Amino acid sequence: MKEQRVFEINSVEMCNKHFGLPTQNPMISIIDFSQFERIEHIPKRFNIYAIFLSFSGFSDAHINDTIVATISFYSPGQYGQYNSGVSLNPKGLLLIFDEKIAKDTIFESRIRDFGFFSSTSNNTIGLSQKEVNMVLNCMRSIEYELNNEIDYYTPRILTSGIAVLLSLSMRYYDRHNKPTGGKGRKNIVAMLNTILDEYLRKPA
Repeated sequence: MKEQRVFEINSVEMCNKHFGLPTQNPMISIIDFSQFERIEHIPKRFNIYAIFLSFSGFSDAHINDTIVATISFYSPGQYGQYNSGVSLNPKGLLLIFDEKIAKDTIFESRIRDFGFFSSTSNNTIGLSQKEVNMVLNCMRSIEYELNNEIDYYTPRILTSGIAVLLSLSMRYYDRHNKPTGGKGRKNIVAMLNTILDEYLRKPA
């Protein structure tokens, strides 16, 4: 039997190139799948961080607290779904970023502490319409910054945007897994607060 090819995503630029897109920032990118008429699925191995907001399989008629989308998380070394085939008129957003974007911040050494990045079997969360709106607003704000000219503030703003998105995701992940409010979760929340405070207080 012929072995199935696995697409190794080693960098932000490589992922953008795969989809025929330019790279605005080599450390981070957001890919909006609605701009494509079709996407061919192949098995993937992520060697960068990836957060995928997907609307596949959900009806626009599902509203309120009904699950209308999923958000999945991948850390370097993890494999995406081994699905194959083609999606027509796909919907969803993919945020990819290199861990080097958080270099020299406390974020750098703690990112793998997030449960959804360390799990290989429980890295996908169902989202309600209200939660989707929050995630979309966060991703669109990162996308807006990517369209600005790169300057001294760019890495700080982008990393802050990622931190906010991860904080939201941790809330939804906790709800999904019915946490008991242990020390680990509190430490992560404290870490995020410190990151944001660091950016706000750091002089220009």
